[in-house]
Formats: sequence, structure tokens, C-alpha cells
Amino acid sequence: MVVFETKDEALNHMSPETIRKNESHLRSRRAELYARLEQRDGIRIEAAAEGLDAVQNSQLREFAVGEIDRNSRQLREIESALSRIEAGEYGICLSCDEEIGPKRLAALPWATHCVRCQDRADREWARSGDSQDLPFDMMPAA
Repeated sequence: MVVFETKDEALNHMSPETIRKNESHLRSRRAELYARLEQRDGIRIEAAAEGLDAVQNSQLREFAVGEIDRNSRQLREIESALSRIEAGEYGICLSCDEEIGPKRLAALPWATHCVRCQDRADREWARSGDSQDLPFDMMPAA
């Protein structure tokens, strides 16, 4: 585990090419999420001829609303990551100020926490069962 004295020192561990690559991935994912969020047909309320159709429409609408919520949450995390790149604070754990590993950032370029802090959050979540306030990258995998 690498500990840095300053945020500038932490950023210097990442090559400009790696930062550009992650920034490009973040911008692509952001565009994809914006496109998805513009399509809200799934939450439109339609009159159903039969009771079962109404139940199915309700379930589909609930699923669509959940997807919009997840996409919106991830979009906020991506915007935050892009802001951290601009501020020169990208790749630094928000909990412990240590480096977020390059493999983690390659998999989740919007990650806000190192693996150790993520593990701690997962354990706390498992005890509480409440994920409402967790950042997208800290939500346990389903």
C-alpha cells in the first residue's frame, strides 16, 4: 500500500496516459447514461384493460424507475470523478487519502475508495442493510 504526503505526489504516480484513458472511459459512460436517462418510456402510466396487465405495467414501471435511479447515481459518481481529474485529486481514496489501485480504477474509473475502505464499507453495509447513502462504487455487488 502506497501512502502519499500530498495529493500532488499521489497524482504523480499515475501516468498522463492512464488518466486520459480513464477520463475518456468516464466521458463515454457519461454520454451513454445521459442517453438512457432521456428515454423514460418505461415510467409512462398506461390504462390496462385487465388486472394482470395493470400489475405487470406497475412492475415494469417500478423496474424502470429503479434503473433511472441507478443510472442517475452512477452519473453523479462519474461527474465527481471528472471533477477530481480536473482538480488533480483523481485516484486518491476519499476515506484514507491513499492511492486507489490502478486495477480498481481500470475496472471502476469512478471509484472513490481504495479496496480496503471499500471492504470496510461492504462489511458495514452487511451489518446495517442500508445502501441509500453509499456512493455507487461502494454499493455491494448484487
